[in-house]
Amino acid sequence: MRLLSDPKYVALTEATWSIFDDYQHQVASSHWRPSYHISPVAGLLNDPNGFCFFNNEYHLFYQWYPFGIAHGMKHWAHVKSDDLVNWSSPTLAMTPDTDYDARGVYSGAAYCLKQKNGDQECLLYFTGNLKYENDIRDATQCVATLSKDGVVTKSVQNPLIPTVPAGYSGHVRDPKVFAVGNEYRMLLGAQTEQEKGCVLVYRSDDAMAWELMGELDVRFTNDDDTIGGYMWECPDFFELDGCDVLVFSPQGITPKGDHFHNEFNVVYCLGRADWRTLTFDVEVMQELDRGFDFYAPQTMDNHPTGERILSAWAGCGDPDYPSDREGWSNCLTFPRALTIQDNQLCQRPVDAIQALYAEHQQGEGMGSGIKVLAAGIPNRYRFTLTLDGVKCLTTLSLLATENESLDLIIDADEKRITLDRSNMSSRFAKQWGEQRRASYPVGETLEIDVLIDGSIAEIFIDGGRLAFTARVFPHSPHSKIELNSTSEIHYHFDAYEISPSVNTSPITSEALVPQELHTELTKES
Repeated sequence: MRLLSDPKYVALTEATWSIFDDYQHQVASSHWRPSYHISPVAGLLNDPNGFCFFNNEYHLFYQWYPFGIAHGMKHWAHVKSDDLVNWSSPTLAMTPDTDYDARGVYSGAAYCLKQKNGDQECLLYFTGNLKYENDIRDATQCVATLSKDGVVTKSVQNPLIPTVPAGYSGHVRDPKVFAVGNEYRMLLGAQTEQEKGCVLVYRSDDAMAWELMGELDVRFTNDDDTIGGYMWECPDFFELDGCDVLVFSPQGITPKGDHFHNEFNVVYCLGRADWRTLTFDVEVMQELDRGFDFYAPQTMDNHPTGERILSAWAGCGDPDYPSDREGWSNCLTFPRALTIQDNQLCQRPVDAIQALYAEHQQGEGMGSGIKVLAAGIPNRYRFTLTLDGVKCLTTLSLLATENESLDLIIDADEKRITLDRSNMSSRFAKQWGEQRRASYPVGETLEIDVLIDGSIAEIFIDGGRLAFTARVFPHSPHSKIELNSTSEIHYHFDAYEISPSVNTSPITSEALVPQELHTELTKES
């Protein structure tokens, strides 16, 4: 079979560097670029990959297409951090340069393998994408190693799994590896030939040689909770606070009430897994994020204190973001710490964000009607608000100017919280709706935690029992925060300007491409 030829299947080489360089200088002037969320220096970013703690550093990789906003030839970019908030400039970690990943180095996860001498080996599992003419595709499952000095090397044993199993389409991807006793399991998002989404499970004795066990039987106690969908992507599994947690990203599911209104969605299941019988008995199933732009989450492997930290793509499908015309698209969410409380998976920004606090405003008061809580602040801040006496209808307006606002509407009577971005001046993805609603037991006291950064908003309710992620593209780089209540309410707020912590400037080829890759790139030119 002949590989599909398409202009978007172009790798970053010395020959194509000038094209990329033009993009990144165009992007640098955008006031929509986040300054403390990871975003691409140019091109398209999507899934987080290989999130781990290794050799006393946090490592995070992500899917990256350097030449514009298409889902083209995927590379892996790499950033690292000492504290989860200050991140290095990106380097190129993997390019699609072999027969087994000739149309993209697709997503995967890290596993830090403990060796007999006490050292660790960081394994980066990924999918090799193969796309042929006549819409024929295949997928390989592969591994690379991350050295202590940050060099990523693909294994000579690749591909570990050379093709998709019988009965499944070419859509088998996103390996997640973990230990079960003295064995290992690999989860893969998959699609059957009948276009049904599922999770495949492989086993191994050494984390290198894999054999298929079968499909994971996700057993719902309530038939109404059955997910369906034509493809399940990015499976993740972990244990947290005494519960087994399964997370995956189903495509093609039908909206149900206020749920599942995005093009693609993310669910989590709390329950009990049996990795011998390949069953997961679901006790609780929920959407992980109730906003517009949240997909392909991944949790960190090997956190030094055992915490479970999550990163996700703050995007969804192909929504034609306003930033597309500037030559860049998407960002990652801020790292979130996960806990389980009252049978809910809760998420909140990691505490390390406090190291980025700069200018501080605070205030409190009581009353009804419209109140300006903060004015003229740059669109990179954290805002926390405690409301007491929540009755009737209360609206928190973020990124507010005379012409626009992002509105969080709290309806105590209907027990519902709504995020509305229809009042923003730059509107997009209207076919998927401009409001996201969530039933919520609104009490008299409500705590709201907001992160705003250029063109991303993350909102957490009551310690992260409810979360909304949204991309928004304000006209002005400065704005105000307003509170409007139909009844008397007591409020207390803190607003912190956040110092920049990620690189937003153009970088040289020498800085982006590790020296050991320069020779290979030159060969391709």
